[in-house]
Amino acid sequence: MRNNTIFKINEPYIKLLESVERKAIEERRELKQQMHMKNLKVLQTDKNDMFTEYTFYANRKEEKRNYFNPAIRKKVLLILEEYF
Repeated sequence: MRNNTIFKINEPYIKLLESVERKAIEERRELKQQMHMKNLKVLQTDKNDMFTEYTFYANRKEEKRNYFNPAIRKKVLLILEEYF
């Protein structure tokens, strides 16, 4: 358990958060393995207050895309809600 926190959360909530964290880490590991097998790479190449740029590499091709930071945050929140 993590005792170095300023919040007082009951044990069941801590266990729930830890299980969500384990699930997210496992899904990320599986995704990275699939990307490696298909020779796909994604790199964050630039970031400012409003946008984040990612460069995608696949089949000897390169593509750059910009994503709106609030849209990224919203998508992450939706994914977290799915875990709960």
